Amino acid sequence: MGNGKKPCLSYSQSHAVLACLHHEYIKINGNVLEVSDSSEEESEEDEYETEEDNKEDENEAEVEDEPGEACARLPKAKGASISRPIVMFTAAAMVTLGELCVACGECNCDNSVLLSCPNRTELVLSEYGLTNLSDQAFTNASSLTNLILHTNKLSQLPEGLFRYQYELLEVDLERNQLRTLPEGIFASTSKLKILWLQRNELTHLPAQLFQATRSLENLHLNENKLSQLPARIFEATRNLTRLALDGNTMSQLPEGLLRNQQRLTQLHLNNLSLTILTDGVFSTATSLQFLRLHGNFLSELPEGLFINQQLLKSISLNNNRLSQLPEGLFQNQPALRALSSQKSCIATAPLHCGYTGYMQ
Repeated sequence: MGNGKKPCLSYSQSHAVLACLHHEYIKINGNVLEVSDSSEEESEEDEYETEEDNKEDENEAEVEDEPGEACARLPKAKGASISRPIVMFTAAAMVTLGELCVACGECNCDNSVLLSCPNRTELVLSEYGLTNLSDQAFTNASSLTNLILHTNKLSQLPEGLFRYQYELLEVDLERNQLRTLPEGIFASTSKLKILWLQRNELTHLPAQLFQATRSLENLHLNENKLSQLPARIFEATRNLTRLALDGNTMSQLPEGLLRNQQRLTQLHLNNLSLTILTDGVFSTATSLQFLRLHGNFLSELPEGLFINQQLLKSISLNNNRLSQLPEGLFQNQPALRALSSQKSCIATAPLHCGYTGYMQ
């Protein structure tokens, strides 16, 4: 096209996409959408299907449909099995999302909804070169539990993108180009348990970003460009068990960051450029078992740093600037079995700080 924009599906093709409400599955062959309806006899070959596509279809295993499902599927790969409604679009599908009208900014059409398949529970749109998503993209996918969008080129997301996704359990946005997120983007995702945001370009996050994600258990914010976090950003996420902040650039953690994290068991703070840890920074994380602090610039630790971490099993302090550890630092850690402090130049014997387990 002269304007350089990717063309949308033709009228008949776009209606084939939306027709999955009435058909059991859609096969994607190159740029062709073949709608298969088990309630009717096999129709004549689709006029858009090429001879090459037909040959490929003959070699592919048939997808066994479950009665009553309305979903979109790729042709079943050899040895693969599909046990639940799933739609998967990856680079192998060879259908650009511009053509499927997910990124409405790429075309002038009214087909802003990807697929109208309300029974779909999982949607995979990984490694697709996506640059934009309309706030209507998932409007009719209200049953989604898993949404995989990793390894694309998304630099921003509309605030209403997930407003109908009340059942979401997992969102994967790893390896995009996101610089920030709208404050209310997760407002409807109260059931969300796993959120992957690592390897983006996030520089700051709104203070109320996770206010509604009270079920969140696993949060990955590692390898971004965060230099600071709002002190109360995790106040509502009281079910967190794993938090990864590795690879950002924070010289200090704000006091109260872990205020309500009594269930947190794993905390990853590697390569964070930390220069100081305040006395009470971990005081409320009473269930902490695994703490990773290697690759920072810590030159000293306060004696009461781990006073409430009686369940602590493993701590890594490798590659810091520590020359000694305070006497009694680990007196309240009877479960501690692994202390890793290589290349930290710690001269004080481990016994002097109350540690009697294995030291690397």
